[in-house]
Amino acid sequence: MDFGTYFSENALLPGLVKGDFDEDMTAKNYQSELLEESSRYPNSMPYPWLLAKFRQLSLDVYTHNFTLNYPLGYGTASHDLDKYTGKNVYAILRAPRSASTEALVLSVPYRPPSSAHPGTMPSIALMLSLAKFFRRQKYWAKDVIFLVTEHEQLGIQAWLEAYHQTTCGRSGVLDHGDMTGRGGAIQAAINLELHAEKIGHVDVKVEGLNGQLPNLDLVNLV
Repeated sequence: MDFGTYFSENALLPGLVKGDFDEDMTAKNYQSELLEESSRYPNSMPYPWLLAKFRQLSLDVYTHNFTLNYPLGYGTASHDLDKYTGKNVYAILRAPRSASTEALVLSVPYRPPSSAHPGTMPSIALMLSLAKFFRRQKYWAKDVIFLVTEHEQLGIQAWLEAYHQTTCGRSGVLDHGDMTGRGGAIQAAINLELHAEKIGHVDVKVEGLNGQLPNLDLVNLV
């Protein structure tokens, strides 16, 4: 079927690239560990486990705190009910042969066992195994940021605003907080959501800001 598309990146051309990923069992082991660990955190993210796994891969690991100031109060004397806090975990694989001027982001929203949405633990297991595989690459020219977010879109929005140091997110509804570690300028991002070990189809959602879509090579690669 002809979609009227093309590849602009030779490194992604079918037939010219050999798949070297060999961390399948590693991903399964990560998932088993995460399933066991998540049972201890029914309503939150297992931060110690995630931080430990990223540090074991010798990545630069950080946490990012943010606050949602709920605009519709409950009419009570206590203001604690009007604030929700969240924390993201991210790790940066620094490009070994560049000055960290550009970066790619691989993100996964964490959903605790109590969440009403399908779980994403297979995605986190795959992310960690990819990080282990990427760690062995010596010639890549971009930073790779592995991001695990809390509270769905709120987490990723707060992280992006903090990463780009926007001023509008300091006193409004979403306080994006401060960030202690950054990589290069973000060129593209992939949000990965797998709900089971075996999948029957892939739904590729191509999204961009103000009509700006990501590089078509990413879609063609999938």
